[in-house]
Amino acid sequence: MNFAHIFAKNLITNQSKLPNVFLVMADDFGYECLSCNGSLDYQTPHLDQLAQNEIRFTQCQAQPLGTPSRVKTMTGLHNFRNYEAFGYLNPNQRTFGHVLKDVGDTTCIVGKWQLNGIHRHRGPKSGWDDKNRPYQFGFHEYCLWQLTPEKNDGERDANPLIEQNGTGLTDLNDSYGPDIFTN
Repeated sequence: MNFAHIFAKNLITNQSKLPNVFLVMADDFGYECLSCNGSLDYQTPHLDQLAQNEIRFTQCQAQPLGTPSRVKTMTGLHNFRNYEAFGYLNPNQRTFGHVLKDVGDTTCIVGKWQLNGIHRHRGPKSGWDDKNRPYQFGFHEYCLWQLTPEKNDGERDANPLIEQNGTGLTDLNDSYGPDIFTN
């Protein structure tokens, strides 16, 4: 039984008190980056407060690459069970978005996507240009970089190329992607 099944069983059992779930994945951010874990180089007061007052996962393993990590995190399955190609999550997979939606939670995903199989130079996967894929994976709303355009078409930080709920955002020349995602 993977984490999605255990999580779903717990949510269904305790429906009267559904928790808020806030999952953060960050590039190049390790255990040693949190001051609550002893870091002297970084100050992370907000994350430290979450760590002190909420549930912490301290016995986890990570994949050293972002895109395979997103596939693994979305489904709760090790990559050898469902990883077909870089930058692709098969639409037949069940995600934590489905689990949360099934028990009545409202879901949203923001940030880096890279799961449609967009890599045209490697041969795109069917549906690489599908702006509805986040909805199909159980999310009510989204604000994402690299949903359908490739990285070559625009970055995620300065002057970002971002799609939100089926629409490409425009006039972002002086914008910073992480500000758009958090707003």
